[in-house]
Amino acid sequence: MRLFVSEPLLSEIRDAPNKPTPARLGVTIERTETLIENILKVATVVTEVPVVFRYDRDPDDAHYVNLALAAQAKLIVSRDRDLLDLMDESRPEARGFQQRFPSLRILEPVQFLRELTQEKSEAPDVNPGLR
Repeated sequence: MRLFVSEPLLSEIRDAPNKPTPARLGVTIERTETLIENILKVATVVTEVPVVFRYDRDPDDAHYVNLALAAQAKLIVSRDRDLLDLMDESRPEARGFQQRFPSLRILEPVQFLRELTQEKSEAPDVNPGLR
């Protein structure tokens, strides 16, 4: 599993301390910069992110989808309701999205962790004698 980021995504993270509620959540400029430094240690920065997908409901969210497409990613993990609604088959825009991008999924963090834990528990133990 790999993590992909872009400069616009990093800029949004950098802007977090300027949002209305960060102080009560413990978000500071220092902690945000430390987070970005740690992300950059493990992430692949995608510099070319062509606009393939447009999202009228929340145009800023389209970048996350376009980043995933540029990176040939299979998964976006987000708490953003506008993005998560693209997986709700009862919505016309979601059905269109899923037809265009059938291999791309958007999961909330808790669901992602559940699936990751399930995959790990179902994986065969390749070295049963090594514990």
